[in-house]
Amino acid sequence: MKTLILFTFLSLILLPYNLLLSQAQWIDISGQTPGNILTVAINPNDQIFVSTDRNKIYRSTDNGITWDTLEFPDIQIK
Repeated sequence: MKTLILFTFLSLILLPYNLLLSQAQWIDISGQTPGNILTVAINPNDQIFVSTDRNKIYRSTDNGITWDTLEFPDIQIK
């Protein structure tokens, strides 16, 4: 009986804490990359590359705050 009371008490205390931690951490970028994102790549120089279903490639050098559209001749692989 004591175990059941303890379990119920702990569950009621920990449940709200668990619900707060389970919130999604995604942030809407307000359509800065048109189309559905197909792939994401991050290189060691902290650049993020994203390809979309509209045959576009985007690059971010500031952790996704701003995006540049790359043309295929502009892409340089190092």
